[in-house]
Amino acid sequence: MWGKLLEKRKCFYKGKEKIKEEIEFRMAYPSSEIGGGKGKGTYTYEYNGQQLLKLFYNKKPIEEYKYDKGNNQIERRITNELNVPEYYRFFYSNNLKVKSQYFVEDTIGAVDTFIYDKDKRLTEKLSYDSKGLMSGYRVIIRNDKGEAIQEKWRTFYEREIVENNFYNVNQDYYDNNGRLLKTEFYFGDKLTTIYEFRYE
Repeated sequence: MWGKLLEKRKCFYKGKEKIKEEIEFRMAYPSSEIGGGKGKGTYTYEYNGQQLLKLFYNKKPIEEYKYDKGNNQIERRITNELNVPEYYRFFYSNNLKVKSQYFVEDTIGAVDTFIYDKDKRLTEKLSYDSKGLMSGYRVIIRNDKGEAIQEKWRTFYEREIVENNFYNVNQDYYDNNGRLLKTEFYFGDKLTTIYEFRYE
């Protein structure tokens, strides 16, 4: 967005568990304009052993998680300011997530299905709306190391002009240790956003 820094996050760990994430954000517009300005907040995480149980934002609970006996996350509940019941349910086969359902007020709002390659790496995601119509399609391209180097997707709405092209693309770059260094997001052929990652 015009080459301006929009957000910075700093993560804190205890072992491999992320225990806190500090975020600073700003709009791409001058603070004198509508929607301008900046702010900050803190995410904190609550665990039970190795499982993440709750997520807080500025000490207020915003998400809760449940797991099956195989430690697979089977439910994610969202706390919103409107007190509207909102949650996800996840389904697995051979410890691979194959489907997720999104509910609002106990009514299914969306369904995602996940497809993997022979090495159990995610390669496709198909999304459907509450009527069972396809609403999105996502493809993940990997290199010889199995790293996701490109993710492209499209949505299916009547207002979309381009229906047969993947006009959203993420391009990922890694260091020699396989750590993600940068993600470039393109809309059409235009680079719109860059995410950069740093490690200790």
